[in-house]
Amino acid sequence: MNPGPNGRQRSLKSPTQIAALFSKGKRHFQYPLILIRTDEIAAPGKVVFSVSKKKFKRAVDRNRVKRQLRAVYFSLQPHPPQYHLALVYVGNELMPSQNLAMSLKKLLAELPSENGEGPKSTPKGNTH
Repeated sequence: MNPGPNGRQRSLKSPTQIAALFSKGKRHFQYPLILIRTDEIAAPGKVVFSVSKKKFKRAVDRNRVKRQLRAVYFSLQPHPPQYHLALVYVGNELMPSQNLAMSLKKLLAELPSENGEGPKSTPKGNTH
């Protein structure tokens, strides 16, 4: 659950890279999360977690959601991603970690595979 000693190294901290990610990134939505990823491959991809101050006025609530997101993300994605990612929580209420994990699994399945060929999940319909 804990990102470990290299968790800080896997967090995106640069304001210019974060601004570029939010302005030019591709978006994937699965309630209550939006996943934003860069187009170009980053050697070791990094992640940023965001929770709206408008929806959660109290800092303890925002911190709780970010802590939950980090725990779920690092348990599902043990290795650094191929792209820079942003996970934005857009829900209005606090949710259990199991619900976040289900949403995040669906979002991670939409990401291109390691070899750069389409999404990780198989397409629906014909498999010929």
